[in-house]
Amino acid sequence: MAQWYAQIGGQRFGPVSEEDMKSWLAQGRVKPTDFVWSEGMPNWVAASVAFAQAAGASPVNPPAQQVTYVSHSIGGPLPAAPGAVVSLVCGIIGVAVGCTGLVMGIIALINAKNARAAIAANPGAYGGEGMATAGHVLGIIGIIWGGLVVLYIVAVFTCMGSVAGLGHHGFRSF
Repeated sequence: MAQWYAQIGGQRFGPVSEEDMKSWLAQGRVKPTDFVWSEGMPNWVAASVAFAQAAGASPVNPPAQQVTYVSHSIGGPLPAAPGAVVSLVCGIIGVAVGCTGLVMGIIALINAKNARAAIAANPGAYGGEGMATAGHVLGIIGIIWGGLVVLYIVAVFTCMGSVAGLGHHGFRSF
């Protein structure tokens, strides 16, 4: 009898028997959109596709829905969503190197948004939500920090220009 694994909300469960997996599906413990896998299958598939016969659909015409295949090993971490790592790295650089904060912060925010969208569009296929969130937060901090650095630089040059200009407008310099 085949042993089955399920991925529900980013956590893996199993191995369980095929009867147990069908029971979980009937009880709603495994949703039709959750991913399942058994030995001999090349990829993780949606439970509704794997158990189409149990639901009364023919295997030739499974229920109409978008199916996302996941091809990572059992027990290993999910791959980071595209942009999650970039978001985190740019956020760190933006905070650590103040003069780059504006540019790096914007890059971090854009990549964090793209990573979160990829995670939402492909449930169970990507991880890295924590990295995307950290990149988002650090991107905001980097933008604020970079803005303060730019204001400081402008203020310093403005003051230097004012002080240098005092000697040329009739004031005596000592």
